[in-house]
Amino acid sequence: MAPKKIIEKLSTGITVHVNDERVRIDLPSSPTTPTSYESISSAILNGGCHTFPSSSPTTTTTTVPSTQQHVINYKVPATYDGVTPKPHGLLTNFCHKESIHPNNTVGLLTAASMETFSTSSRGARGVNVDVIVTAGLSNSRSSGADADYFTIVCEDDDDDDDDDHKMTPGTINTIIVVDTPLSPEARVEAYAI
Repeated sequence: MAPKKIIEKLSTGITVHVNDERVRIDLPSSPTTPTSYESISSAILNGGCHTFPSSSPTTTTTTVPSTQQHVINYKVPATYDGVTPKPHGLLTNFCHKESIHPNNTVGLLTAASMETFSTSSRGARGVNVDVIVTAGLSNSRSSGADADYFTIVCEDDDDDDDDDHKMTPGTINTIIVVDTPLSPEARVEAYAI
């Protein structure tokens, strides 16, 4: 069975490519009027506050323009320990496989099925917003559920009575693209969210 492929063009001009191993978002770019982007992210690859200049120098020869910016949400096996291979290297290698430059890419990891992929778009007063989400459903919670708490377990601790409260990984990766630069006040609000 061939992998399912979805391609969507959303209101901000982004193109979203989805298959069984990733969601790839290509941000709009034009050779005549290159655009720079700012991101605020907890991503492993180019996370934090990051500016992607319109004239990013690249040395790879690919079919993708060297100034094209991307966001990757790459699927790892549920057994991935987050250590081997190193997450940054894993994402960098995947960028090369996708023929995109890692310096122009924000890279996230998830064990969520790409079938959880969903988008939503809204616009008001000339501003468009696109939201792309994948969610790990094996560790899902419901609104109003009791708060979790976790304990630190030492390797020599033989007390297995607390197994229900050991941490279980899970992700909800949310990518929000706005087609207008954020004001300083809006950027502070984005940090708060």
